[in-house]
Parts: sequence; structure tokens; C-alpha cells
Amino acid sequence: MCKIAILFVILFSGCGMFGPPKIGSGKPIKEVFAIEATLNPSSKCSFLMLYRAFSEINKSYYKKVSKKEVFEGGLKGLSKELGTELVLPEFEKDDEYTSDKLWRTIIDARDKSKKSLSQLCYATVQGAVSNLGDRFSIFIPAKNSKDFVRGVLGGSYFGIGAVFQIFVEPEQRVFIRTVHHSSPAERAGLKDYDELIAVEDVVIKKLNIKRANEYSKVVSLIKGKNGKPVYLTVNRKGWKHPRKIKVIRGKVKNKEANCKLLGKIVYCRVFNFGERMMKDFKESFEALSKEHDNKVVIDLRNNLGGLLYQATGLLAYGWFNARFSAAVIKSREQFTMLISEGGEARLRGYKTVILVNHTSASASEIVAGALQDHGKAVLIGTKTFGKGTVQALMPVLGAALNLTVREYWTPLGDIVNKKGITPDIEVLKDIADFINARDPQLGTAIKYLNK
Repeated sequence: MCKIAILFVILFSGCGMFGPPKIGSGKPIKEVFAIEATLNPSSKCSFLMLYRAFSEINKSYYKKVSKKEVFEGGLKGLSKELGTELVLPEFEKDDEYTSDKLWRTIIDARDKSKKSLSQLCYATVQGAVSNLGDRFSIFIPAKNSKDFVRGVLGGSYFGIGAVFQIFVEPEQRVFIRTVHHSSPAERAGLKDYDELIAVEDVVIKKLNIKRANEYSKVVSLIKGKNGKPVYLTVNRKGWKHPRKIKVIRGKVKNKEANCKLLGKIVYCRVFNFGERMMKDFKESFEALSKEHDNKVVIDLRNNLGGLLYQATGLLAYGWFNARFSAAVIKSREQFTMLISEGGEARLRGYKTVILVNHTSASASEIVAGALQDHGKAVLIGTKTFGKGTVQALMPVLGAALNLTVREYWTPLGDIVNKKGITPDIEVLKDIADFINARDPQLGTAIKYLNK
């Protein structure tokens, strides 16, 4: 049985099929987190946590990292927490830079400062991860790890069920990009392309959304408490004046994919590659009327990715009925072709367009790159994000290490990381399109399919 870990994209090289997310022990990720949390119920950082984190970095990070580099990063994090610079010791061999020697440094620092051992330990691990210079490799303390896992897997939350598009140039404006089906926002009458003028008494144009704290203020006002109302002032094309709309916050269980008909063209929006995506995709696709043309739009815009086995599952369900190459995987100095098993290939023979934009990332880029390289689809939109790396989520005694373990290229060997995938037909979508409630990218896709 292939063993896999939860990833923003999930994979271990050599696995042909991908099942529900598990880690190296073969146990489901949720179960492992629950078991390890019992070993450290106080959520305090410990030597064992430090040792486990450092070992994983040395063993699993996709680029070779010396023990000295990990030690140096840990010392930087510790120095930052203490507000004083600690000197890196010089040892003759790399193997002498060990976790226990760093732990002794932490103990000494604790004895000379007012900081707790747990604070200093966490700072050390954070420093080691930060020193990798990889924005996607992060250490998640125990108090945040459950929320992080929930975010990767997908699921329900309390809010209004709307996604916003923010523009800061040429002027600061905020629009509703997506209103989720059966959400509080939909029940209140909000629609895609509505412009957000104010949240309660906070006027959007008076804020500087470039500042993280002011943007967070807007987000926190919208989130609020379950069952409590929030008043949004919105404007819509065709209205003479903005209107104040009352939205009762509630439980939002977003569909991860949804298919519908646009005339006789199948349109499938994939919001993210969470653990329910293929279930939602199949159910909505198979519920469609059979009276449609063999033409399909797969919308991956603003889809930041998720689980790799969901991405390869979509490829197999849609276009491949036999084994196929989904990507080229690079791990340190090794290259492996990611081969996935075929499936039903329900969309084989369909004229296919994939919509992408600058926030189509990770698993979205694997799907887009594979279909483009295999000649199964035409990509329309703008260049994708360029997140061509794979992160494994590793439980560490209640905390978690989200570590980059692989880099991937498209099946034909095009580099994705920091470069993105260029669409076959480039079509921009700017603030004027939101103001006028139009979608030129989707419009171009429909014209292409109908010609």
C-alpha cells in the first residue's frame, strides 16, 4: 500500500495511486495528530519536539541541508527571542551540530532570562525553519495545528460564505468574487460582482487595505460570531444607490466543486482540492441533463490547490482511462515521473477549456500542466501562480511541520516553481470587468468552444 502525507499537494514518489491522506505510519493524519497530542497535553515545546523537527528538516527537505545550517537557523531564532546575538560554535564535523547541544544552549538561555523553556524552544524551531528561506515551509505550534489541518482538508466554518476580490490600484475597491451556494450571503441576496462599500460603519475607501492590520479589521468584522448579524453596504450594477444588507452569520459548508450547464456547455468550477472535491464534482456532473454538447469549461481560477490525490483523481475521472504521467517530481538530486492510474475518463472526447489566473496554484497547476502537455485542453486566462513545490504536513507532538519535500515540473519538463504556467490564450480580467459584472475569460472560453 502506498503511504502518503497530507500536502498542499500530497505525494510520495513511486506511488501510482493515491488514497485518503495518511502519513508515514500508514495511519490517517487526523488519528496521528490525536495520538501525538496525548503525548504532550500541555502543548509545551520539548526536546523531543525539537529533535523531531530538526530530524525531519535534515531528512525530508527537498534540498540538501547540513546539520550546521539547521543549527544556525535555530540559534538565530533563539537569539531573536532573547534579543541578543548568540555565537554559532565551530565544530570540525557537520555531525557534531546536534539537537542535544542546541537544547543545552536553550537551557542555559532559560536560566539567564525570564523566558519560559517552551517559548525558547518554539523560537528555536521557528528559526530553523525560517532559515531555509522557503515561504511555504512553516512550523505550526500546537495551539494552531488543528486549524491548519482543517484548512488543508477543507470543511465547514462560521461566516457569511463569500469570497472577496480586492483592488488597490488604480483605486481601492472590494468586490464579491464568489457567493457560495446555500450560504448566509446567498440567503441574504448577495451576488457575485457586488461591490462592498462598507462593513457596519467602516467605509472601505477610508481604509488603507495595503496595511495588513486594516485589512484584518475588515475580515474580523465580517467573520464575527455565529448567529449574529453583520450589516454590509453593497452596490450592484443597475442600482441607483448602494443598499445596506443584513447577513446572519452561520455555518458555511462550501462545495469544493460544482458543475452546471451554460446553455449546452458544461461548466465546472473547482474551488479547491480538499478531501471532498471529487465527491462534489462527480455528484454535480452526474446530475446534469444528458442533453448537452461534448464541451466543458473547468474553472481553476483562484484555486490555491489542496490534495494531490484529488488532483490526479480529477484527471483520471475526466480524461485518462489508462496510466498517465501527471508531473515530473524532483527530490534533491533525483527525478521521478509521477504516474497515476487511469479512471472513468468521463470527459474524454469533450472539447475542453481550463480557466486559470494568477492565483491558480499548486494542485491547480498540476491539473492545468498535465492537460496542456497531454494536449487534452486549451488554457485560457493569465499566467498561474507558480507554486511548483509540494509540502508534507508532519505531526510533531501536537505541533506540526509543513515542509517542502518535492519540487514538480509539468510532464514535459517545464519548470512551474516561481515561473507559473502560461495559458494558450491570454485574457485579462481587471477592475472594469468587476464594475461592469462581466467575465471576459469565461466569455472567451465559450466562444472558443462554440467555433
